Formats: sequence, C-alpha cells, structure tokens
Amino acid sequence: MINLASSVLPPILPPHLSLEGKALVSAPSDSPDEKEKKEVTTYFLRFFQENFRKERPVSLQALKLTDQYLIRMGVEGKEPISKELASLERYSLAAHLRLQDLKSVAALKKRCSEHDLQHFHSRWVCYQVEQGGTDNLFFQEPDLVDFVFETHLHRYIRYPSYDHHIIQSEDGRASLLHDGEYKSWPHIKLLLEKNRREFIDLKGSPSYGLEGLTAKSKLRCLNKLQNPPEKSQLQIVVAMQTSDYNCLQRPCLGGDHSFARLILGKEMKDLAGEVYSFGFLPKDPTHFTLLNSIEGGFYAPDFVEFSKHPLRVGTCDLLPGQGEKLFEALKTQEQSPLVFNALHDNCHGNLISFLHAQGLLRDLDVLEPLSAVVYRTFLPECVQLALNFLFSYVPECLQKIYRLTLDFFTSLIILSPLGAWMKEDRATQAVFENFSDLIDPKKAYVSTAAKIIEWQALHDPQTTLFACGEES
Repeated sequence: MINLASSVLPPILPPHLSLEGKALVSAPSDSPDEKEKKEVTTYFLRFFQENFRKERPVSLQALKLTDQYLIRMGVEGKEPISKELASLERYSLAAHLRLQDLKSVAALKKRCSEHDLQHFHSRWVCYQVEQGGTDNLFFQEPDLVDFVFETHLHRYIRYPSYDHHIIQSEDGRASLLHDGEYKSWPHIKLLLEKNRREFIDLKGSPSYGLEGLTAKSKLRCLNKLQNPPEKSQLQIVVAMQTSDYNCLQRPCLGGDHSFARLILGKEMKDLAGEVYSFGFLPKDPTHFTLLNSIEGGFYAPDFVEFSKHPLRVGTCDLLPGQGEKLFEALKTQEQSPLVFNALHDNCHGNLISFLHAQGLLRDLDVLEPLSAVVYRTFLPECVQLALNFLFSYVPECLQKIYRLTLDFFTSLIILSPLGAWMKEDRATQAVFENFSDLIDPKKAYVSTAAKIIEWQALHDPQTTLFACGEES
C-alpha cells in the first residue's frame, strides 16, 4: 500500500490498482501481461512525476512499495525492460536521494546507467550538460532531465557560442541560466507552470539565447563576434539534407529549410559583432497540412541553428543603414501577422518576402511554376538539356502560351486531388478558390531553396557545406 492524498491520484485508475481510503493497493496478477505492466508502471511514474513537479516529498513507505514493484517487474534481471520502467527507476532513485536513504543509492545508480534506454545519461555526460561533466544533478533532478531532453535544451545550452551549463547551487539543487542570472530549477518550474508558452514554443523548442532561458517576445542574440566586420552583413543559410536526397527533394537541390543571419557591423557601435538568426515556420505545427494555409511564426534564433543539419551559407555586405533598418524590423516582426503553407508561403518564400520588404535581395525570386518543379524533378538532366535546346527555337509568344497551359493542367492534376480546394478547419485557408488561381503566381507557384542555392553560388563563391550543432 502507498499512503497518498486522493488529490494526487489521476482521475481514472488502471483496473489492476484500487484505492482503499487514502491507501493505494497494487495487485497485479501472478503473470501480468504487457498491457497490465504498462498501466501499473505508468500509474506509478505519473505519481512520482506529479510529486517532483510540485516539489512534494515521496514517503519512504511509497518508495518501498515502488522498489518491490520494480524488482517484481525484472529490473534486477538481465532481460530488457521498458522505457517506462527505466524512467520509474530513475525517479525512485531521486526520491531515495531526497530522503537521504543512502544504503541503496550506489546499486540504483549502477542499474539506472545500465538501463539508459533513451541515452539520457550518456548524452548528459558526453555533452557536459552539467558543469564539470558530472552526473550528480542527473540522478537528483529527474524532472529536469526529462525537460532538458524533451525540449532539446541540451543542444541550446551547449551551443558553441553559448557554452552554458546547468550548475549545482549551494543548497544542492540545480540552477539554469535565465535572463542572464542563474535561477533555481524550482523557480524555473514555477515560471513554466504560469506560462509555458512564453518559454517553450509549439514545436517544443526552448526560447533560449546568450542570456539563457528568456521570454519569446525578446529578440535573442545568437552570438557576438570578437572581430566584427566593418559593414553589417546578411547571411542566407540553407539547411541541407543529411544524406543523398531523393527525386522529391531534387526541386530544392537538397535544400531542406532556409533562414538568415544578420551580423551587425562596426557602425552599430555597442551592438557591433552581434549575430541574429531568424526564420519562418508554422506557428502551430499541429494544424499544418500539405496545402492549406495557416498562421505562420517568426523564430529567432532559427531552430536549425541547434540541429545537426549541414548548412550552406552565402554572405553579402549591406549598405550603410540597411543593417540598422533590418535590425529594427526584426524587433517588431514577432507581432506581425504571417501566413504559412507548403507551396509559396513556406520557409523559403516567407524569408525572401520579409527581406524584400526591407529593400534587400530584390534580385532573388524563389517562386517557380509547379510545372517547372515537376519538370526538374522527374526528367533526367540529359532530357532537360535537349528540350531546352529545342525550345530555344520556339517563338517567345508560343512559349508563353505553352507554359501557361502546362501550369494550368499541372496544378489541376497534381494539386486538386491533394485537397487544394478544401479547408481542413477554421484555422486553415484553401489554396485555390477559383480556376484563375491555377495559374496565379501567388497561389500555384512553389517557393524552393533551388534559387537561393543558385544565388549563393553567384554572390559568394566561398559558400561551403559545414556541420553545425550537436547530435540529437
């Protein structure tokens, strides 16, 4: 039995558990099936997670029953265990540490390390998430460990230009950098409890910068260069596929996502050398569909900065005043309405449209007719060259009629069956509303990374591929 306040319990108990007064009775059968094991394990795990989240102690009586249950489920054996059991074992160990029940700690630590099914412990130590590369806080703060890896915070705090750590404060608890100061993990939990969306976006990424965890409304600096350039610079970055791209990725020449960086030059005085990364994605990915338009989101820094994608970077100098103008636009972009879809208003299209609005890169147009994308995707390069040669002898007026006809039928045949005329729900908007939309450049054209990669090659011959960020 576990003595609990009834308010701690989930509203519905698994059939293998019962509540007698304020006592929880666990009585799995002699040969429990996998479903029964998972239900009971999940129940115990939620109990521990709730208590740790609210900083409530777990009684020694509860711990004893949990340990008996873990042993019964085979954690001491050599057979593989479930990730739920491994997590429960980790929480049980932390509860032992808080009660200073030190007799079983060494054995439990060894067992937890062996059962590191999600590679939390190995990554925690490998990336030196904790100051000094130790693992004391890993075993003491299991809810912090879950938070770090669920939000990929380990990628952010160990980003090369941040070089941050989670530290152990004088009271033995974990502290994280927040708004330039180290705050205790219980304090951070209160902030998350009050308004999680302020600190964690809908993609599950933390709002993190040089000053640590901060509210999303603040524009966060990615880096500060020791030797800033004379003039402010704009970098256009394309995250490339991490392996050989297939035919469906050929239209983008292997480009997966586009974003930009603003590097402030010496004319910006105190801000000189600061680097700001920014990009565009769906504000709520749960509503994202292939063709419908939804509300877009502005992300700074762009999340790909902290991923393991190879990045292709093109750099151009800005004219006097352009860097300051772009910097001011970045400050207000968070509040600006934005549309996002997979065709034209995607990460590539929104980025270039935003830069055009600031008077930048007017020579770069990422929109292409869908027919041209299909042509480049499915026809071998030798066939494309032959057709291009033949078309060079066709009068321009006939070429235009041919392209419009091809655009119309390509959009009709490919996009219509995919639901371009339908809305998913109130949060989305249909791509096509009438037949003229089938040849409308604003609706039937596709924004791809191909034109950006071509621009990089023309404007910055030194563009190279390089890896950035850590492994997942």
